[in-house]
Amino acid sequence: VSKRYLPTLATLEDELAGHGIPLVLVNPFASESEEEIRAQLEGHDFAAPYVHDKDKSLSLALGAETTTEVFLIDSKRTLVYRGAIDDQYGIDYSVREPRVHYLRDALTAFLGGERPGIAATAAPGCEIDLGTERTGGPVDVTYHRDVARILQQNCVECHHEGGIAPFALDDHLEVDDRARVIARVVREGTMP
Repeated sequence: VSKRYLPTLATLEDELAGHGIPLVLVNPFASESEEEIRAQLEGHDFAAPYVHDKDKSLSLALGAETTTEVFLIDSKRTLVYRGAIDDQYGIDYSVREPRVHYLRDALTAFLGGERPGIAATAAPGCEIDLGTERTGGPVDVTYHRDVARILQQNCVECHHEGGIAPFALDDHLEVDDRARVIARVVREGTMP
């Protein structure tokens, strides 16, 4: 599926460059040789950096799940959108033209200073087995730098003192008390 998206990505690279947004191509498969990768990219004239993420360190950091998953990240390293480029290709389907342009819609919203209407989708493609191959040490995550931003963007609108949610999530202690519940509802897709 990812190979079918190469022409789309080449066109997208030009559009992004016009807005000063860089594109980075990532291949998480150590088994692919540099020659195979060059052959796949040949004819598409990418100027974008190509990362052969053999140890999957970048894929792990992003939490990438499939080979076609895209990540739109702002200059503050906040995730704006993750998921499918569009709905044109999948594991067992291909349509002539995409009906929904998830990434383009997210980019339009982002460039207009808005949050995307759809901030995440499932992306078709080969699953990336991140398993337990973690080669780096523990991830350096802090509440104030990493967690609070996610909560502000996804939870605190309702989960604040006097809000419509049953409990607040606007400080570290409240989040710590409810960590297991938060993990479960996020995993189930109940929230946000």
